[in-house]
Amino acid sequence: MRFRGRQAAANDVLRALEPVYAVLNELGSQDALDEKLAEYSFFPLSHIFNETQRVSARCLELAVNCLQILVTKGWRQRLSPQMGKQLIILLTLIVGGTPNQSQGQNFKSQPEELAIAGFNCLSSIFSVLQGQEAERTIFNEIGTATVVDQTVYILLEGVIDDRSDGLCLAAAGALQTLYLRIVDRVVLASMMPRTVSTLTKVLKPTTQIRHSYRVLVVCLQILTQLLKNVLSDHAASVPEKAQEANARLALDDSWLKASATQTKLALANVILLRRHERPEVQDA
Repeated sequence: MRFRGRQAAANDVLRALEPVYAVLNELGSQDALDEKLAEYSFFPLSHIFNETQRVSARCLELAVNCLQILVTKGWRQRLSPQMGKQLIILLTLIVGGTPNQSQGQNFKSQPEELAIAGFNCLSSIFSVLQGQEAERTIFNEIGTATVVDQTVYILLEGVIDDRSDGLCLAAAGALQTLYLRIVDRVVLASMMPRTVSTLTKVLKPTTQIRHSYRVLVVCLQILTQLLKNVLSDHAASVPEKAQEANARLALDDSWLKASATQTKLALANVILLRRHERPEVQDA
């Protein structure tokens, strides 16, 4: 009886949320939303996000889709860095689970549609967050466990998820948008090893898993931009004891040698794609 009661309540929330999404979608297409309406509409959605363990995955997916409309059509570039940061944390937890869980396994247990909605919403948030405060407190934040660190981990889990190309593409698109916003070379360098390793798994030609050319193109674009921003013309003249970003990462000779070795191994696999049947992949 108690289970049926909870199930009925969850169904009621879903039935109530469906027309909300329809109205927000229509208002957004008519350019009739602003930041005040976004704040007003987000308040009831926040109650759903506070009950992630009790509502259905479909309900969460619909709430995330509503949130994306509020971000892109309501708040837009007026979304505050403080609010944006909280939303990034929220979506990372929804898609990837709490930090004390096994994130990789928990991510795999999430419905594909919910993960795609979360990645698309993250990409929208990365796009609209503007200004020096957002750059300093979110995208180029210095620390041992920053919001960006956690988000990149979840996005890379999505990139190598073999359930569908749609899921991989949504994760890769969000990762590409995020990396375009990070300008601190040391922050990018700290994420390069895991990113290069993950992207190489997707880009390495194999008969077991065949990704669509769209996924390959985005992953190649991410890899190209990352290598340019981190290595570029810095590679030939890295000081022996260079210290940057509060000494979090020393971009010295030992770092350069390790990075060069990993990059050469990655490129040896990636360069095989020059024979790909799609010209888009060859160009990328």
